Amino acid sequence: MNEVSGHDAQLSFPEWMCECSREDCPVFAYCGGCNEGCVYLRFRCPKDKVCSECQVLCKARTDLMSFLEDVRTPELDSTFGLPSVPQLANYVSQLDDSPALNLGPDGHYAVPLSKWVTNPKGVRAWNMPTGNAKRRLGIPETGTLLLAGQASDRLLHGFWCHRTVCGDPWQAIGEAGFDIVLGPDFSVWSNAPRIEYMIEMKRSLVAAAEIQQCGIPVAPNVLLHSGRDVERWADWIKANDTVTAIATNVQFLTKRKRSGKAMRNINEIAEIFRELRGKLNREIQLVAIGVLQPSHVRLLGKTGFSVTVVNGKAFQAACHWRRLVVQDASITEIEDKGATKQDLYEANEKLLAQVYDEILE
Repeated sequence: MNEVSGHDAQLSFPEWMCECSREDCPVFAYCGGCNEGCVYLRFRCPKDKVCSECQVLCKARTDLMSFLEDVRTPELDSTFGLPSVPQLANYVSQLDDSPALNLGPDGHYAVPLSKWVTNPKGVRAWNMPTGNAKRRLGIPETGTLLLAGQASDRLLHGFWCHRTVCGDPWQAIGEAGFDIVLGPDFSVWSNAPRIEYMIEMKRSLVAAAEIQQCGIPVAPNVLLHSGRDVERWADWIKANDTVTAIATNVQFLTKRKRSGKAMRNINEIAEIFRELRGKLNREIQLVAIGVLQPSHVRLLGKTGFSVTVVNGKAFQAACHWRRLVVQDASITEIEDKGATKQDLYEANEKLLAQVYDEILE
């Protein structure tokens, strides 16, 4: 029988296969019970479904053992040391892999992992850029460059599954010359089975820890979906006193539903991070990736964290000849083809920085 070290005792993998509503399950302390609205509980897989072709990690998978063995334990047991993430600006402007702009010498900039590394469909290997990241992107040496860990599930899972074949991607990221890394985001839809939460949370933390071991400050990506998640992450942060920042990807938040997958709204996210902050015993930065509107930033600012906003709106709008303006307390765009992209980017970045500074300071 396959076993893995747990909190207080050995946990048996086959016990993960039980109905997650059983509160006597030995992993209940980790997961907190089944997920309301879970896709697996509502819609059982058809008999002819091939597990290897399915992206959902449920308890009925025929290959579930390999996923569990791969993360070793659901325990958030990876440790962080120095260096710690320094204090960041309230706004970090996200660029792409070739911004072609004259950037300020003291600015804070980010590039998403999805733009830094490419992985053509059907190709196992990925194209990891070589050379210093700042020089490649045209970032002044005095500027601060972040790598934001959001990327497609296919790319991140490719990193995880093929890292021994194509070289260690986490080490390559750690040695690329970034000043700070926001941990990879192994995402989970809110209607996924709880077992998928456990696996993806652990993958995100392991990847962040391996990058941090290269000597780069890393803010691990934190997923929160329940009160039990809050408790587990609070315990981990308190046990790792060199952690000064965490990151979370909120760029998919919307009132709509896409592709039938459930998504949480900004109010729910702000509330659960407020709960996390209430359990911590020191100041922590929360780096919110993808949030834009002032009302959303204001909600996050009320969580008690020191909030840094990372989004690519200043750059994206400038690339499409759009100027950002504030109308009815919201950020919106107007066309401006009479200005250069450089001027538009500088104006857009300045506007967002001013709006967020007023909210967060």
